[in-house]
Amino acid sequence: MQVYADLLPSSGKLESGLTPEELLQEVKDAWASRTKTQLFRSPLISYLYERGWRQGFEKAGFPGIDVEFEEVKSFFAAAEAEEGGEGGVVVDMSCGSGLMTRRLATCDYGRLLALDYSESMLAETRRRLEGKPGQGAGERDDGDRLVVPELLRADVAALPLRSGAIAAVHAGAAMHCWPELELGLTEIRRVLQPGGRFYATTFFQGAYGIPMQDDGGGGSFRFFEDEAELVQLCVEAGFPAEGVEVRREGRGCAIIKCVVPLGAEAAAAAEAEAAVAAAKAEAAEAVAAVAAAAAEGAL
Repeated sequence: MQVYADLLPSSGKLESGLTPEELLQEVKDAWASRTKTQLFRSPLISYLYERGWRQGFEKAGFPGIDVEFEEVKSFFAAAEAEEGGEGGVVVDMSCGSGLMTRRLATCDYGRLLALDYSESMLAETRRRLEGKPGQGAGERDDGDRLVVPELLRADVAALPLRSGAIAAVHAGAAMHCWPELELGLTEIRRVLQPGGRFYATTFFQGAYGIPMQDDGGGGSFRFFEDEAELVQLCVEAGFPAEGVEVRREGRGCAIIKCVVPLGAEAAAAAEAEAAVAAAKAEAAEAVAAVAAAAAEGAL
């Protein structure tokens, strides 16, 4: 069984081979992102992620994965299928070991895409998806799955997704790891449809009591100064200021929620639909009034 589909821009080079120049650039890119990206390509880190690594985030103020999931599920409610309809496409960006992916799979989405740059993280996600409680999947982290996650290797800075095709994107404890953060946020905004939702968690400076020095290169994570910095990043990526909400949990957890406006056509359609519904309700009331009057006259 295929573990994941590799959709990196360079994936097509596997058969044809890299030129010396391309190979040199690969090495340079790897060194430039040695902490933010390459660390998580280690099978050891993938193994440890749900064996203490992620749980340690609670010391920085993260609510815990089950609490986070309940908020995400509520925020992404519009992406779930209504009776007789089809749900939207939801992306778990930088899915890691699939901690949130497995929970999102219990929602009635049309499709669920789990994306990560790390081959070993995707392999761990696959292993846990196929495991049983206590045998990889965890003890209480997923119920009956309503959608089968599709695993894709991809770069957030070059998403292999059509513009305006995605209903919602989740990126848990990830933004501080993206080497090209601004481009990644712009890509997420590009692929979201009108009315789409983006939910992310990351770290503020001082999350663990000491500042995280960003060396401007690949040797450190990027922890954020305050809420205003994160709001500005999202606005610069194309989200409207009124649709961006950032709040602090505990000492250093940042929770980001962004909503894409419906747009003129979608807003007009929604308004027209509401007008039709109101007209139907008014007509029903009129019919009921006539029926009641007729009944009184008959009596």
